Amino acid sequence: MPHLGPIVLENTISLAEVGLFAVAYRIPQALQQIPFVVAGAYYPVLFRYYNQRLLVEHLKLNINQIKFMALIGMAMCVIFFHLSEFVISLLFGTDWLGAVLPLKILSVMLFLQSVNIALADGLTSRSRQNHRMTVQLIAVILGAVMYYYFSLPYGVIGAALAGVCIEILALTGFWLCNPIGLL
Repeated sequence: MPHLGPIVLENTISLAEVGLFAVAYRIPQALQQIPFVVAGAYYPVLFRYYNQRLLVEHLKLNINQIKFMALIGMAMCVIFFHLSEFVISLLFGTDWLGAVLPLKILSVMLFLQSVNIALADGLTSRSRQNHRMTVQLIAVILGAVMYYYFSLPYGVIGAALAGVCIEILALTGFWLCNPIGLL
């Protein structure tokens, strides 16, 4: 999904705007690895609890994971929302300051992705990989549509909003597919 935006956007906005989007998107994309590493610590224990039919412990651990990862995501979101101009100029130079507003919008993705990873791990460790895959497939298909239609009238800002909407869509899907209900 990380390359979906630039692939679709090359058909709707100028190459310079695609470059701004790519610069803004690279930072949340790189930082997404932090929640993945944290989730990796929970993953084996979630599987063990579920396979040993310790469903209450599995649920408690998954809720703990969601809370912890949400805090990590919020911290990253706040930092990059408020320091986006500094980060863009530091990493890419002042020529790319047009990516500041898209980065502010995309920083919200850091929070959403952190929660999504934990919810998706809960599904996978409950032997509900097909639900996880279905949600991700729907997110990719609707994401391509959103990138296209949001970027036509609103350019890079629309593309950034589409990226956030994709994560909201995935969050909703993962939450609704949770067999326990809405945690």
